[in-house]
Amino acid sequence: MEIKEAILDIEINQVKVFLASFNLRYEQDIDKTLYIEENDKIIATISKSKDIIKCLAISSDYQSENLSSILISKILEKMCEENIHSYMVFTKAIYENTFINLGFKKLVNTSNTVMLEGGVDSIEDTIKRMKVKINAEYGSVNQDIQIGSIVMNANPVTLGHQYLIEQSVSENDLTLVFVVEEDNQEFDFQSRYSLVYLTCKKYENVVVLPASKYIVSKSTFPTYFLSEDIVDNEVSLIDGLIFKKYFMKELNISKRYVGSEVKEKMNDYNKTLQSILEDKLVLLDRISFEGQVVSASYVRELLKKGSIEEALKYIPRECHSIFKMITYGKYSK
Repeated sequence: MEIKEAILDIEINQVKVFLASFNLRYEQDIDKTLYIEENDKIIATISKSKDIIKCLAISSDYQSENLSSILISKILEKMCEENIHSYMVFTKAIYENTFINLGFKKLVNTSNTVMLEGGVDSIEDTIKRMKVKINAEYGSVNQDIQIGSIVMNANPVTLGHQYLIEQSVSENDLTLVFVVEEDNQEFDFQSRYSLVYLTCKKYENVVVLPASKYIVSKSTFPTYFLSEDIVDNEVSLIDGLIFKKYFMKELNISKRYVGSEVKEKMNDYNKTLQSILEDKLVLLDRISFEGQVVSASYVRELLKKGSIEEALKYIPRECHSIFKMITYGKYSK
């Protein structure tokens, strides 16, 4: 049996039809797809998006022929050719042992999803690098100190984010602020990280950290094997489980601070986090400024109207200069 790469539209469409027979979706961010045929019919396939393996499916008549291991090994070979040596997979429980037998490690699981990783880098390695940065900026951390944490997109950073930071600073010896790394937002990661860093610079007991690929978000979470009505809950569950099992445990984090939400989906996200983190989650009401509830989405609305000076009212003063530099060319009218 020959492993082929789906390049032509007709090949990709055939893969889509094959996946649909398993109630799986071919996701738009896929950048490479491999498949195996027999008698001109697809009997197995696998895909990837950057460092995430997805869309593994094997015809029921061929489940005993080790095709899943063959395809996984081949897609890893392709990733190595692209200089990708660390990879992740979100899949059904049926494929868990196949990946484990190939050296993958299970990170967490829900009733619907198993999250595994493999390769030269790991979540433990990532957290070790965070510890080095924390020690360099704050000093040695022992088990006796109280550590608060905040995970934020900061798209862009606002007075609301600053309020969360101030609350954690006032209640903890050290606050860790994790900035989500993905770049598919209005403000790219480097801009968002810079704005958060400037906001936090005045606090001696705050360390700003890139959140790493392990802080899960819907835009990077594969949903090809899930019904659409449970996707948001799965993202929240995986995020909460990963944060509790690895980040809170290994970094000695006592609390995670979040702001209340107006949108129902984000309220559901907070509820799921609460069910996992329990009393370690601190939920704070949003603040208002001049009668307006402060939110990053409201700031983005102002920017789209070209109202940069109005948007500045909701941005921490420490980062006004860089905020203007980032926004004037893009949003000024």
